Amino acid sequence: MAYDQLPKAMRALVHNQTLQTLKLADSWPVPIPSQGEHLLRVDSVAVTNGELLWPRGPDLNESHPGVEMAGEVVTAPPTSKFRAGSKVYMRTTFPNPGSAREYSIGLENEMARRPDSIKAAEAACVPVSSLTAWQALFVHGGCSPQFDHAENPSPENRKRVLVNGAAGGVGLWMTQLAHAAGFWVAGTCNTRNAGLVRELGASEIIDYTKTSISEWARNNPQSKVDLVLDCVGGDSLNQTWHAVREHGLVLSIAPPKDMVWRFVLDRPDGISDTIEGKFFIMEPNGEHLQKITELIEAGKARPVVDSVFKFEDYQKAFDRVGSGRTTGKVVIQIREQGGAN
Repeated sequence: MAYDQLPKAMRALVHNQTLQTLKLADSWPVPIPSQGEHLLRVDSVAVTNGELLWPRGPDLNESHPGVEMAGEVVTAPPTSKFRAGSKVYMRTTFPNPGSAREYSIGLENEMARRPDSIKAAEAACVPVSSLTAWQALFVHGGCSPQFDHAENPSPENRKRVLVNGAAGGVGLWMTQLAHAAGFWVAGTCNTRNAGLVRELGASEIIDYTKTSISEWARNNPQSKVDLVLDCVGGDSLNQTWHAVREHGLVLSIAPPKDMVWRFVLDRPDGISDTIEGKFFIMEPNGEHLQKITELIEAGKARPVVDSVFKFEDYQKAFDRVGSGRTTGKVVIQIREQGGAN
């Protein structure tokens, strides 16, 4: 479809940063792609906890949430590997506007072909969480993304990983990717989510309603791990240091409460100086996302959807995410047919 055949206005969710208001506009201008940009028709977006608090510059005081989406290419640059009609998903590079609108903009290096085996509402759940998990393990965690030979690795060669917050959106992906790579995985979660976390690949569950991580490590010294992937922060993060072997790594994605970004974590007293601690922020990456597409299509990983809301019920979606009681991702369906692939 040529751009001049498109409607000039669309429905869009608009966040005003100064006033901290969120409203559904019925007649918002359809974006015009610049050179190198793709115009996308949005099927579904997933809501990320806290995204309305992320600061944007004054030129983006009014912008759109929804940094991860599934949709279809409407127009593409002539040099792009994507064409009109390509079904894609992506994590938008912040602070660019998100995709909680009927039409959005995407860059080739952000986008990947979305899996044929899942619906658009499921695909929208994938980019933020899976990319964070991928980069935690295979970029910052120093692990090798070898999945073809991970079925029966010898016990002595199995890397041991602890996922702190294994039932959250990112933690579920960390658990799946670590398991798919052949690693031994322990995951922290509550009793209600233990079955799901085990189903997705955890060999051991640490139920935080019954025991702390430090107690688990003290009572099971043989179970110490090479790598901690922390999604929780705070005191829970501090306890994970006690569960790490010599020369291990504690890697956290939990933002500090004071929002002062420290990319080297402070080592608690009494912890070996051979153990390192780091914090990182995920970066959009279409190549990484394409590898995740392949894993999903091979049946080695899957998204977990907490709930799906209609566009006009956007506030319910944000309230659900803010409740802290989700398992998996919360989706806003932008198009009525957005649940179909």
